[in-house]
Amino acid sequence: MMKMVMMAAMAALMLAGQADARQAGDWTLGLGLGRIEPPAGNGTVIGATLDIDADTRPVVTIGHALTDRLGAELMLSAPFRHQIQLEGRGTIGSFRQSPTILSLQYHHPLSERLTPFAGIGLAHVRFSRAQGAGLLEGAALELSDEWGLALQAGLDVAVGPRGAIRTEIRWLDLQPELRLNGNDLGEVRIDPVAMGLSYVLRF
Repeated sequence: MMKMVMMAAMAALMLAGQADARQAGDWTLGLGLGRIEPPAGNGTVIGATLDIDADTRPVVTIGHALTDRLGAELMLSAPFRHQIQLEGRGTIGSFRQSPTILSLQYHHPLSERLTPFAGIGLAHVRFSRAQGAGLLEGAALELSDEWGLALQAGLDVAVGPRGAIRTEIRWLDLQPELRLNGNDLGEVRIDPVAMGLSYVLRF
């Protein structure tokens, strides 16, 4: 995914054209793909390490420029689907997560074509369709919905007067509670890195 993001950014640089300056009051709509990659080792259950796999899904962003450089952005996505692996036991379950992230961003134009930005915000993640598999086939799994800090860094590369190719990376602080048949098994340290590639239209 990271290689694809870098290749897209290089292609956008070659195709980039004249761009209007970002102005207070502008709105943006972004359509693209996001990939959530939890780190290795997401917690311990019955003495063994949990691992959660990565997934890629469509994402949508809606932004509003509060000033020429400060903006607010809302990110929504299709549900990401993940498998839960238990060290030495294989797949023991799966779940879906649907993140919603509201961020405050600072944009710092380097030229007419390149605008890096950074953001900080709040993420709410709804977990659904958790179910056991393999060793836990038929068991009732549940992950609690979670609020957490969201950090963001990215780069907009202009591809026309109102369009840009955006590459970005986010880090989410997510540690939901895992329950098995109603019994609390402790926190699952998901804390994922989310990478994104999208086309952003400003209007």
